[in-house]
Amino acid sequence: MKIPRPRVSIRWWILFLTMPLLIYFGLAAGAKAVENYQLRQQALGIQQEITELQTRHTLLSQYREYLASDEYIEKAAREELNLVKSGETAVIVLSPPPSENPNPLPDTKPNNPSWWRQWWDFLFGR
Repeated sequence: MKIPRPRVSIRWWILFLTMPLLIYFGLAAGAKAVENYQLRQQALGIQQEITELQTRHTLLSQYREYLASDEYIEKAAREELNLVKSGETAVIVLSPPPSENPNPLPDTKPNNPSWWRQWWDFLFGR
């Protein structure tokens, strides 16, 4: 007796052969989507860094202009080099000499100690 062989249709063979291709293309599309997302995030980070650097450049340029201004040069000459303009008189203020006891404290010993303090001194002899 012969065992009948099951008949496999052509549709099943087409499905069997195309499924690995479909899975491969699906995974490849997913990987490209993840890579695209990462590149967009990196581009946003770089754009933010560019904005911060442009702001810092603007501030440093303004500071450089201030350092080159006559106002700053005069201020630095007066404070650091002790220079004066013509017609001005330099004045040096001297502070008084420090006293012997710069922070005098009042006498902390009470004139009339409390009753418990008197007993304490009497019993333990202070």
